[in-house]
Amino acid sequence: MVYNLAKTGAQIDAIHTKVDGIEASADVTDATNVAAAGGVLNTGNETIAGVKTFSSSPVVPAPSTDLQAATKKYVDDNAGGSPEGTAVLSTGETVGKVLQADGDNTCSWVTLAGGGDALTANPLSQFAATTSAQLAGTISDETGSGALVFATSPTLVTPLLGTPTSGVLTNCTGTAAGLTAGAVTNGVVTTDNLSVMAATTSAQLAGVISDETGSGSLVFGTSPTLVTPALGTPASGVLTNCTGTAAGLTAGAVTNGVVTTDNLSVMAATTSSQLAGVISDETGSGSLVFGTSPTLVTPALGTPSSGVLTNCTGTASGLTAGNVTTNANLTGHVTSVGNAAVLGSFTKAQLNTAVSDATVATTAGTETLTNKTIAAGDNTATIFTEKHASSHTLSAAECYGAVYYVTAAATLTLPAVADGMHLTVITIGAVAVSVDANASDLIYLDGTALDDGDKITNLSTAGDIAVLTYYDATGWHASTNGWSDGS
Repeated sequence: MVYNLAKTGAQIDAIHTKVDGIEASADVTDATNVAAAGGVLNTGNETIAGVKTFSSSPVVPAPSTDLQAATKKYVDDNAGGSPEGTAVLSTGETVGKVLQADGDNTCSWVTLAGGGDALTANPLSQFAATTSAQLAGTISDETGSGALVFATSPTLVTPLLGTPTSGVLTNCTGTAAGLTAGAVTNGVVTTDNLSVMAATTSAQLAGVISDETGSGSLVFGTSPTLVTPALGTPASGVLTNCTGTAAGLTAGAVTNGVVTTDNLSVMAATTSSQLAGVISDETGSGSLVFGTSPTLVTPALGTPSSGVLTNCTGTASGLTAGNVTTNANLTGHVTSVGNAAVLGSFTKAQLNTAVSDATVATTAGTETLTNKTIAAGDNTATIFTEKHASSHTLSAAECYGAVYYVTAAATLTLPAVADGMHLTVITIGAVAVSVDANASDLIYLDGTALDDGDKITNLSTAGDIAVLTYYDATGWHASTNGWSDGS
């Protein structure tokens, strides 16, 4: 036992404690006494608590049960060789994992990517779906390319068949270049003429010819009937019985004939009627028309792009006039048949210029009329009257010579004042009536100016009257029987 001199007292006390635990005259070979003293016997079964560190590896016998210790040599001898790094037990791992060297002197149990190993005893169905291109990538001696071929109804693209032992080419098409035919049943060889073939129609023959021209029936040399043939340049030909027009034909020597390079002057004198007889799309009838000073009889001119009608007479029935140039020098009266003509808008000055025997007056404005008679049966002006039983806003047209009879409480609102306006308001019955001026106009009530926009109010007695006339641009004048400012 090694003692630390600095702690000798404590160590002696610990020994005393252990010795005190041993009974007097105790048997030092007894396991209980040895354990109480903190010792271990060489023989027998004992449980040792705590971590015990050996200065050299202990020697143990070969294990006989699962939990017994084993030496490295025992493990090496029974594991089939020396493992790399530390041995890893598969205890607790799921079935199918493999032991992998991790490169750091350790190993671990892992699951292979892809679902595990392929077994030679299993068919290819153990693999995932594989494309033809993927399969071709794993084959080193394939022939051709494209899709994998199976025996029933494959589609081959330009295959080299070699020398097949058998084959039925019933549905094959194309040209068998370089094919040597053996015994052919009901066949034709190149040494036969066409007479060995069955009767063939022109259409069937055309179906096997690749450079024919035209269509229809097969043509032979004697008396064929050709339909619109393009003859090219025949070496000879007699056209005695030919009809129609030889469009584009270049004529040689022609007796008493005309060729397309001639103009019409080579023809005999021709009348307008004769010329019309050879034209199929003419319009009108009569004499041929040339450009200078022709005489046309009732022509339909359509829409000419220009024209000067200075010398034209008659009535242009249905004519729609566009813009007429000023000073058009029209003579006589311009009349309109049917719908009234729309002349556009004119000023009073323009009308005075156009009227040569009078001065034009207007319905509005200040003008002096001399010796004018009012067109009425009794030579009096006609005015209009209206009755109102409720408030009403007057238009400008309602303020020229109107008389308004008001039969119930109401307000008449005036428009903006204008030259020539005048109206009369009379109450029927003892009703309260007001006349309201426009906001920018004032009323001169019985000679006294009110404020802009002020209204006048009656006495609420029967027969109250107010006569309103245009005074000036500032407003109205009202002559009343005692109306007041209604503000």
